[in-house]
Amino acid sequence: MVIVRVEKAGGSLLLPDGSGFEDIVKHVGEERKEGIRHIIVVSATKGTTNLLERNYNRVLNGEISRDEAVQEIYNHNKPIFDKSTNAKKVLDDLAISLDMALNIDTYDYFVGTGETISCVHLNEIFGAAGYKTEYFIGPRFGIEVDAHGRINYKASSQNAREIISKCLENDVTPIVGGFVGFYVTKEKRDGKEIKKRHTKLIGKDGSDITGASCVRPAAEFCNGNVEYIISKDTAFRLVDPGIIPHTSLVPKLTYREAIQIGNFGSPLVHIAAVYELEELNLPITIMNFYSRKDKTVIQNESITKIEHPVVAIASRVFTSFDI
Repeated sequence: MVIVRVEKAGGSLLLPDGSGFEDIVKHVGEERKEGIRHIIVVSATKGTTNLLERNYNRVLNGEISRDEAVQEIYNHNKPIFDKSTNAKKVLDDLAISLDMALNIDTYDYFVGTGETISCVHLNEIFGAAGYKTEYFIGPRFGIEVDAHGRINYKASSQNAREIISKCLENDVTPIVGGFVGFYVTKEKRDGKEIKKRHTKLIGKDGSDITGASCVRPAAEFCNGNVEYIISKDTAFRLVDPGIIPHTSLVPKLTYREAIQIGNFGSPLVHIAAVYELEELNLPITIMNFYSRKDKTVIQNESITKIEHPVVAIASRVFTSFDI
């Protein structure tokens, strides 16, 4: 029996000094021995997306030059760029994008480059370890959204089906950059309808949505034996462990509870991903990558069946949900 594991590696796991990347390769190698296949969805390294957004606006406002903006991205991820020739090429494309008209298209391309850097670097490490992989940025993978960045799951799953099937059939692990998709506009030129694709950011935690888009085609490949995992540096806890260490783990949540927590701004899983996986009745596992028994499972289970139900969540911002 083939099991396909769609696993998102978040920015808390992928650090600018390169930490986390080789750990993912080792982890995938170990699970392959158990017959598990993977689709890896990556975020930008920690802090990179915020830096890209800030530097784009600083260039736009004339506060720094194009070269200064790109140099700061290099400095932030220096250990990665020093190891990766192809990642350096991404920097060149980044600089070129700032020579274009600074508008919403170039903004979305520029800010979404962090995922490209992660894809390229992880792909090289897999290759050096002897594994077959191929990386895809969201638009090439087929992640389709509207002009506001709202996901079209039906179209995205259909678009990604051929890529996922081809990769898994040929023992290739696809690496997918989350956070970025595309939308299409139409215009008339010389009496002909012209379609144009635009890069579009999905938004904060958009990699969760990209991962959810992989689930339907992955399930078709393996007759429903698919799992969805979000790997972080911690599972979901009652209090941010960065504030209070050793706080209690929340082992289970229902989809409804996860959606309510998300609606009140607590970072857990993007609610659009929860809606999609609830429809498929597929559990979402939020897992501590380095201690994989430390996990929170979101599933379609009545709270009354859970031995230790959640009655409150503490956070730095006001959060509440119904029991």
